[in-house]
Amino acid sequence: MPFTKLLITAERLRWKCDPGTFDFETTEELPDLDDAIGQERALRSIEFGLDMQGTGFNLYISGETGTGRASTIRSILRKRTVDEPQPCDWLYVHNFKDHDAAVSLSLPAGKGGVLAADMKELIEAFREDIPKALESREYENRRTEILETYQATNSELFAKKSNWMDFDAGRLLHGVGMAALTDEFVDYLLAVASGEETKSEKMGFRGVSIFKNGVTL
Repeated sequence: MPFTKLLITAERLRWKCDPGTFDFETTEELPDLDDAIGQERALRSIEFGLDMQGTGFNLYISGETGTGRASTIRSILRKRTVDEPQPCDWLYVHNFKDHDAAVSLSLPAGKGGVLAADMKELIEAFREDIPKALESREYENRRTEILETYQATNSELFAKKSNWMDFDAGRLLHGVGMAALTDEFVDYLLAVASGEETKSEKMGFRGVSIFKNGVTL
């Protein structure tokens, strides 16, 4: 058989599409494709799964990347939501009792975003307002008043129980500087650690007593 009979002309190597067979100018005029091409069985399975009304059922969709898995399920769900009741918003918030188990909250549809925005605004307000409050003169005066009352009570108690209490930290509010009082306390601790007996030990007491407002607890 002559070799020339096996030759293919250049015109036959390319298929040409006749634009006249289409009734549109560009593909922008075409509607979006709603379903996956050639996946009738998969689509029926998805519809079957979505029809399950009980709890504890899940859909798992597998396939190669770029095959339209996500767009297909979104399209199907978008159609079904037209006739379905609007679901609640589900939020997961921090559990302060168990950091590994978040607390779930169910809110009416649309309220989840409102709560998230409100919480963000509240946190920003805390970050700005709390430092201002702690730096205010009113807070400082109240703090000083509480400390003076507490330390005065401790100093008064120490004066009454000086024969068996070892250190009076309340002197900090009576003219003794923090550095001097700290040095004195550290020196006392070192002395006790080196063998010096406390007043309670000298009196034969081995227990620990906690005092508040002149009352032994």
